[in-house]
Amino acid sequence: MKLWSKKIIGRIACLIGTPIHMDKGTATGERLSYARCFIEVSAGQTLPKLFLLQEEEGDEVAVEVEYEWIPPMCCICSAFGHLPIRCSTKAVWKPKVNNGE
Repeated sequence: MKLWSKKIIGRIACLIGTPIHMDKGTATGERLSYARCFIEVSAGQTLPKLFLLQEEEGDEVAVEVEYEWIPPMCCICSAFGHLPIRCSTKAVWKPKVNNGE
């Protein structure tokens, strides 16, 4: 299996999320040290760091994935782009239940 092709890189990108764009160096093969793709992902998903791909001959190949930049994610509303301290979601205060004490 030729791993350095638009088709294979696109398939790997699909395993992560929705491919948006492949940069020029990757698309044209000008840069062979790494591939760079822009991928839309769900805020709730875990981003994989490794894939095992099976070659046509049956051998498995480990493909490592690095993320150049991951935007901040809020643990309150699970949205990208801000941290909990800047979250506009209103926290609802609930009194602590004392269980008969």
